[in-house]
Amino acid sequence: MAKNLYVRVKPKGPVTTFHRCGIKFGLLWVPLTDLDDATAERLENEQMLETSEEKPEGFDDQVEETPAGEAAGSTLTPDAETGLVGSGLLPSLIRYDTGFEITLGDLVQEVHTASGLSVGDWNDLADQARETLLQVYVDQLNKHHDEMAALFKDLKDVETVRDGLQDKVNELDSQVGKLQGEVTTLESELKKAQGELIAANEKLAATAQPAAAAKTTTKAKAK
Repeated sequence: MAKNLYVRVKPKGPVTTFHRCGIKFGLLWVPLTDLDDATAERLENEQMLETSEEKPEGFDDQVEETPAGEAAGSTLTPDAETGLVGSGLLPSLIRYDTGFEITLGDLVQEVHTASGLSVGDWNDLADQARETLLQVYVDQLNKHHDEMAALFKDLKDVETVRDGLQDKVNELDSQVGKLQGEVTTLESELKKAQGELIAANEKLAATAQPAAAAKTTTKAKAK
């Protein structure tokens, strides 16, 4: 049985675009009609996507309503270089607590590229819809850089532990070197003492031999 669905990437998810069933989805609702059951089930079960069988709230506000005889587009002025309409709410330079900075112009270009929309379709978006897309991307960048900052902190903590262990190793190496020097000195002193002991024994033996010979001669004369 054919099924109609409205589909978009979940705004609070980790990505702004996602492919499924051969279709590229973004943060704007896409109406799909006459879907077979298998395709509809895959889209509904995909964790990265948000689906609705009924027209979602705000769907009709995704694109500016253009009164008859008036040109379509935002009330904001497109950028002179890119031709893209930007934001009336975000600052010209967006700074994050991590120190990362991005200009509004670069942000708009990145979000426009990720949306897959043409310049005309991007500029025809309702200002509120465009602001939502830009803010979602700002929040995702903030989350990404917070995670990077946390990883960097973990890395610095590991480096601090490593440096502490290296200091201990260096200290132990120094102690080992000192002990080895002391062992060498003791071995030298021991060798010297052994030499002196041998010399003393030899001197004692040499002294004892004449005394023993004299004693033997005295006994012989007495007989």
